[in-house]
Amino acid sequence: MNAHNIAVFAVSLLLLTTTVQGSCKIDSQQQQSTFSIKETAENGTHILNGTNDPMDVIELKVKQPSLDNQQLNKLISFFMLQKPDDATFIISITKPLDLEYFNGEFGREITFLMLVLKCGADTLPEITVTISPVNEVNPEFNGAPYFKRVREDMPENELLMDLSPFVTDKDVGDTVNFYYNIFPYAIGNEEHGADKYFIMRATTNGRITKNNITMDFDTMPSHVLMLNISVKDAPGATARTSFATINITVTDADDQRPTWDHPECMKCTAPPYTATIRDTDKNIVLAIQPRPLQAIDLDTLGTPMFYSIQSGNDNGMFSIDAASGAISLLKSVREVGFTGALLRLVIQVKKDLSGKDLSNFAVLSVNIFGRQVNSTETLPPDGAATEEDRGLALLIPLVIVGVLLVGILAALVVVVILYQKKRKQTTVAPDDKSEPQTEEEELNTDGESYAGHDFNKKIVFGNKTTQGISTDEFPDTGGIRANKLAPLPLRDTGTETVEEGQKKKRSRRRNKNKEPEIFDGTKEYNMGVDPEFFESGDKQRVKRSQRSYEKKVDPSTWITVPNDQPGEDGVNL
Repeated sequence: MNAHNIAVFAVSLLLLTTTVQGSCKIDSQQQQSTFSIKETAENGTHILNGTNDPMDVIELKVKQPSLDNQQLNKLISFFMLQKPDDATFIISITKPLDLEYFNGEFGREITFLMLVLKCGADTLPEITVTISPVNEVNPEFNGAPYFKRVREDMPENELLMDLSPFVTDKDVGDTVNFYYNIFPYAIGNEEHGADKYFIMRATTNGRITKNNITMDFDTMPSHVLMLNISVKDAPGATARTSFATINITVTDADDQRPTWDHPECMKCTAPPYTATIRDTDKNIVLAIQPRPLQAIDLDTLGTPMFYSIQSGNDNGMFSIDAASGAISLLKSVREVGFTGALLRLVIQVKKDLSGKDLSNFAVLSVNIFGRQVNSTETLPPDGAATEEDRGLALLIPLVIVGVLLVGILAALVVVVILYQKKRKQTTVAPDDKSEPQTEEEELNTDGESYAGHDFNKKIVFGNKTTQGISTDEFPDTGGIRANKLAPLPLRDTGTETVEEGQKKKRSRRRNKNKEPEIFDGTKEYNMGVDPEFFESGDKQRVKRSQRSYEKKVDPSTWITVPNDQPGEDGVNL
C-alpha cells in the first residue's frame, strides 16, 4: 500500500528513552519533515542527525499505522540511536528496510513510518520516513506451465487464456502494470509453434485469442502446439522479465461431411451405385455394386450417421435401414405397374448433429433385368452399370466372335479335307518327263531262255508301241559280257503322286554331288529282264510298286501288257 493512499490510521507508540542532558536540535541541513531511504539501503545508513544538551533526556517514538505493539517491537529493531559524543546524536538503520520482508512478516505493505523525537521537555515534530521500493524481484507466472485443449474449429477471436490473473510480482510499491507478449516456440520443430494460430492484441491486458488462421486436425503435422509467453514488470530497461509456456492440444471436431465407400470416388459428391432386379422380385435386400452403400466419417469423434431415401421412391417400392444403409425391395415392379427399365434413388447420409448440417448424397440406379432402356428414360451415369450388366455386355460380342470363329474353322476343315481328297486322286500327267524308276521289276537278259529273242520286234503296251532294242545298237563296251544290260531305273508313273515325284527330284538334287557310276564292264549287277514276265499268258497288268501300294489307283490308268505268245486267232495277247 503506497503512502499517498493512506488516510487515517490508528497510531501505536513505542518509546525509546535515552537519558541525555539539555535540548535536541536536528542538523540545519536536515530541517524537513520527511526523509526517504531505499529498501535496499545497507546497514548503518543514517536517516538524520542532530545536537543535544548533555543534560536533556531524549525520547524516540516510532509510529506505524495498523501495527500492534508486538509488531512494533519487531519494527523498532530496524532503527538505532547512536551518541558519538554527549552533544550529538545519529539515527540510523541496523538492517535494510526490506519491503518484501515487511509484507511477508506483517501481512501488509509497509512503505512508510513516523519517528517522534523528544528531548527533555521539548518534543520535535513527527518525522516521516518513506521507504522507497526497488525493483529487485522478477514477476512470476503462477502455476506455469499451462495446459489448454481447443477444438480445431475454434472461432476467430475466441479467448484462449487471460494471463493477468496468473501473474504476480513480489516487489512492493513500484509495480503499476505488467507487459505481456507471445513469441515463437524456439525449441525443436517449428511446426509445433502455436503463435501462427493465436495472437495477443494488447500487451497490457494479457488476453490471448484465436486469429483468423484455421487449424485443420486432419492435415496438421502435430496436434500438440507450444506457445511461449512472457511478462515484464516495467516498460523500460530496468524491467525484469519472466517466461512460461502454454501447452495446447488440438482436438478433432465434426467439420467434415461423410464420404462414400466407393472404390473410384472416395470423396465425390453423389457417386454412382447400381443394382439389378427382376420384375417379379420383392422382399429382398438389394445387392448394390460396386460395393454396399456405406458411408465413412473422416472425423474421429464417432458421431452417429443416418441414411434416408430422398427421392425416387414415390411408389413405396423401397425401404432403407437408417443405421446400416441396407436397401430392401418391398414391392415388385409388376405390382406397382412400372413399365420402364430403370429406377433411380437419391440416398442421403447425415451426421446426427444439432445446429450443423453435415451430409452427403449418392445416386442408386436400379436396373430391371431383361428390359431395354429407351431414349426417353433416364440413363444411369457413366460407370454405374452393374456387374451383371457388364457381363452381359461383354458376353454378346464374345458369342458373336465365337460363332464367327467356329464358322471359319469349319470352313477351313472342309477345305483341307477336299484338298487332301483331291490331292490323293491327282496322278502324274502323261507328259511328265521325270525319270522313270521302279523298285520291284527288274529286267534280266541272262540265261539261255532269252537267247535268240528278236529285239527288232515291236512290243505293244496298252495303246503304245515300243520298238525292240537290238544289242547291235549298243556301243562297244570293251570287255563287258555279251547281252548284259545295266539296270534300268523304272517308275510307275500311273500310280505315283506329284508329291512323291517332287521328293525324288529333291533326292536327286541331294545326290547331285556324288561321284557318278561308270559302266565299265568290271561290275556285275544282280538283276536283269525276266523273260517269263513277258511270256506268261495269265498276266493282266503290271504289278504296282511299293511306293503306291497303299494308294488307290484309278483303273483307267492301269497298264495292260499284251502276251508275247500269239493267241488262238494269231494275235498277241
